Amino acid sequence: MPQFEVGQQELIDVHFYTYLIDMVSMGKAPNALTQIVHNVNSVLVQFIHFSTQHRNNYDKIMSLDQFMSAKKYKNFFAENFLSAEWFSNYIGLGFSEINPKEKDINSLTQTVFYDIDLMRSQAHRQEFAFEKECINQMARSNLRRFTPMFDDRQNASQKYDVAIKIGHGYTY
Repeated sequence: MPQFEVGQQELIDVHFYTYLIDMVSMGKAPNALTQIVHNVNSVLVQFIHFSTQHRNNYDKIMSLDQFMSAKKYKNFFAENFLSAEWFSNYIGLGFSEINPKEKDINSLTQTVFYDIDLMRSQAHRQEFAFEKECINQMARSNLRRFTPMFDDRQNASQKYDVAIKIGHGYTY
């Protein structure tokens, strides 16, 4: 295989998957393609982190079993992960500079998804716990910049840029 072709199949697969995400989120995909998105998302769910979404412990990460047992989260994830609708409801926050191999997995060392309404209400609150204050600061810094990109719905004329860093692990 020539050097320039190394890794191209993975890029083709990612492009196809993101195309399917858009088609499924707009309701224009046949059932077979919708099933492909659900199957991929059932694999990806094992690698994402989701906040408990409670005001008293939103800095804690929900376990995979808790996430899968909550139909509200599980069904929405299976249908909408990485779509415009997903990003209009959830925001991924975390420090990218920290090497996850050297640190524990917690809300600061990994990207964790938070409900946007919860983060809007918490963004300007002062917390005494370091983790919560860091999350609130990330919400203050990012909500205003990124939430207007996704307008609660998607249509074929809406344009947005998607950037996926290759070789940096899982990126959202």
